[in-house]
Amino acid sequence: MIAHQITLIAARLANVPVEDVLSKKRHDHICYVRYIAMKMCVKYTELTYSNIGFFMNRTDSSVVHALNTHEDLYETDKKFRELSDKVDATVKKYIDRLIKNGKMNYYLPKIEVI
Repeated sequence: MIAHQITLIAARLANVPVEDVLSKKRHDHICYVRYIAMKMCVKYTELTYSNIGFFMNRTDSSVVHALNTHEDLYETDKKFRELSDKVDATVKKYIDRLIKNGKMNYYLPKIEVI
């Protein structure tokens, strides 16, 4: 499942066990990785907030909170922004590789409507 791979990439790049990201732990460094993983799931998949929340042992409202917090942290925290950008680039490379190898037929990041 692509959401699992995205979460695994985020956890590895942040040097946090994936089990912690999927757990109920609320330490900042774990939550930050969870926020980034949720953001990338929204950006690179067509999963609903409910599906992302279910995968991460959270509710859909937790996903909305994560997206809002991600936006705030991305604007104010340089280290968070660097990690988020690094995860984003790595996930994009991973998806591009899947497409190239014929294991994924499309690449449709969601388009934000202004």
